[in-house]
Amino acid sequence: PRDNDRPFPPPSESQAVDVYIGGVEHAVLHLLYARFIVKFLYSQSDIAFDEPFKKLITQGMVQGKTVKDPETGEFLQEHQYDRRKDNVIVKSTGKKAITSYEKMSKSKHNGVSPLALLDKWGSDALRLAMLMGVKPEDNLEWADNDGN
Repeated sequence: PRDNDRPFPPPSESQAVDVYIGGVEHAVLHLLYARFIVKFLYSQSDIAFDEPFKKLITQGMVQGKTVKDPETGEFLQEHQYDRRKDNVIVKSTGKKAITSYEKMSKSKHNGVSPLALLDKWGSDALRLAMLMGVKPEDNLEWADNDGN
């Protein structure tokens, strides 16, 4: 049915989205825009709800292991450090490096090639590994099973 007077069904028929699932960084603008529009439409009595989503699930990030020089704070590339038992040593200084898990980034040298992982494990095994790692809301610390 066409209604030339309204852009939406009557307020009694409009509904908020049951669940919004999105990445924590990516979702911010979606939420901002959605809330702005819904608040406006609610103030104009075009809809009967004042929040766009009944439930929000923000997905965590897949984080990669970073290695930093303790003296300079620079992120190190793989050829700049050695792994010795439980320690990571900066080759140029012999000092123990600082390791942590952070958002994957080219500048942090902690990214993982999805194509290499797909070739190695296949898409189903890769999805399963990611899903079983943590709850959707938590960050996943990505590490190959070779001690890295």
